Amino acid sequence: MDGQSRPTRIITERRLRERVPYSHAHLYRLEEKGLFPKRIKLGRHRVGWVEEEIEAWLKARMAERDADDAQPEGEAPPHPVLQS
Repeated sequence: MDGQSRPTRIITERRLRERVPYSHAHLYRLEEKGLFPKRIKLGRHRVGWVEEEIEAWLKARMAERDADDAQPEGEAPPHPVLQS
């Protein structure tokens, strides 16, 4: 490490769902569409997510919210998660 890098932290689905209240099935659908960070296979029956990727995803959602708030009423762009 260069002294400024932090180790990669992996979170479990349980911890993920404390931060992102989506069902297992919805998380999977979003991952498949490229709209949510992909899980990492840690073992035969264990997966996790990179915490920094989840944090970046959440910050992007907040930025979208803030951009939507700045738009005149009725002109907000469609939300990418809700599009088919």
